[in-house]
Amino acid sequence: YQRRVHGDYKMGPTGSVPAGAPPDIAKSFDWVKKGGFADIVKIQSRVFSIPAFEKEMIEEYSYWKKTEFELIKSIDPEVAVKLKPLIRKGIPNEFKRDTIVKLFNINTSEAIYSYDAAKKVVLGEAPPTEFEIVPTFSGKTNLEDVLPISFITKEGIEAEKRILWIINQQNQIEYSPLIPIVLSFLLVFLNEPEAYMVMKAMIDRSKKENTNREIRWHLTFKKYELGKLINAYLESYYKLSRNKGRKNLDHFQKISFEPRVLVESLFSTFFLEYVQFHLLMKIFMVYLCEGTKTLFRMGYSIMKNLHEVILEVSDSKILVDALKKKGPTVINDSKYILNWGFKMALTRYNNTYAEQKQQEDFKGLKMEAKVVKMHKHKMDISSSLFSDSDMEYLFQSVPLECQIASLKLIYCSSKDGYSLTTMYNNCKKYEECKGMIFCLKTAAGSIFGGFSNKIFQITDVYYIGGECSFVFTLLPKREVFSFKKTNTYFILCKASYFSMGGGGEGEAIRINENFETGTSSKSETYGNLPLTGEGKDTLFHVSEFEIYALVQ
Repeated sequence: YQRRVHGDYKMGPTGSVPAGAPPDIAKSFDWVKKGGFADIVKIQSRVFSIPAFEKEMIEEYSYWKKTEFELIKSIDPEVAVKLKPLIRKGIPNEFKRDTIVKLFNINTSEAIYSYDAAKKVVLGEAPPTEFEIVPTFSGKTNLEDVLPISFITKEGIEAEKRILWIINQQNQIEYSPLIPIVLSFLLVFLNEPEAYMVMKAMIDRSKKENTNREIRWHLTFKKYELGKLINAYLESYYKLSRNKGRKNLDHFQKISFEPRVLVESLFSTFFLEYVQFHLLMKIFMVYLCEGTKTLFRMGYSIMKNLHEVILEVSDSKILVDALKKKGPTVINDSKYILNWGFKMALTRYNNTYAEQKQQEDFKGLKMEAKVVKMHKHKMDISSSLFSDSDMEYLFQSVPLECQIASLKLIYCSSKDGYSLTTMYNNCKKYEECKGMIFCLKTAAGSIFGGFSNKIFQITDVYYIGGECSFVFTLLPKREVFSFKKTNTYFILCKASYFSMGGGGEGEAIRINENFETGTSSKSETYGNLPLTGEGKDTLFHVSEFEIYALVQ
């Protein structure tokens, strides 16, 4: 396969059938046309054993012609797990998309509707075409850092980033490094809405208490959960290891290597860098059908088959890299890998962590806090009131759909003058923006302000803004005061003044018509102290005032 593509036949456009390929080879690319984002050039770079690949491709097509694909179409989604004997034998690429859709009972039309609605809520009417950083649920904000190998096109990568942002907004997930990897595999075969719906179903299932043996859970959502999973694996590995497994453990001890480091790398990357594409997709399909126990069984099998490489490495510091380098060429018989992994006498206790005591620390697994800052803001001009560090601090409290917007300076007192009328006129041009951040400096040197999802506009009799609004201080100290659910006195704009917050002892911020003076009091809306830092109701003089609109 790889020889023919690189030799006699040239590749067509990315994701297309190689130009001039004979019928038997061209047929292996038919599945690309079904709506996924497969990049054939990237895929072929992870095919290391040509004979093994061709042999398995022929066996899969032969087997599935005999069993007839109609079985996939007719089976009840509720018992789709019964497909596992077929899936373990291997599914031809052209059937993978339909199998995944059936396993998760996805209706494409409904998927498009649901995904468009979710995308609109999280990313707005006109979603960004590019993202600088994305939530990866692993403490990193660069997708390439957690996905060193990708099998999807540039368009697929951008689709994955959109889905990751939506997942992040819809779920409270602290740590789940498998999510971006699993999602990238789905996008090889599925379109964007379908991949989102499958990922959503996997997350929802994994959140449920696994009391029914038919329920497959796929993901963990906290660092300690992954740690417990790894501990459970190691415990069973120590008990079940014979011959090669025991020699592996003895060698780890000899070179002072902590095996937990290797297992974490295997599990958290879904073996991505350790095996070639065809085996990886076989394991992935089994994982979709049978859940997390697949990681256990394939972990045993892969470590067994890496035995010779493990014994060759005498430096613990380079062991993992050595296995990544040689693994894809050493492990080339996917049929043997799956058969060996699933013939093990592994009991249910061995592949669950439910009974294990929660531990706060795992060697090789340092606890990490939830990633809060998910998008680096963009400013069209430097501010005289706050630094980039200050803005990043504030963006930790800004809603996700606003984080992906850029900051545009729309009013600056030093340039536009101290006029409430001018400020309202400038804001009127940006009524459709995603929100605003305003900041002021007093003559005494205090710096504070507020955020709202609605921009200043004269309403006279009713308040604008929402529960996501907050007020903040930067000097004399940084602090954010969020909505306290006591009242909804967010922002009130009149021709003679504007205010933010209310109830209790007064407004959190009030600026008078002449734009020279204002007051700050304790408010029930945000539970704030006077923002001037004086500790009591304070009249202040405005020295500088800026408003930034959050725009696409």
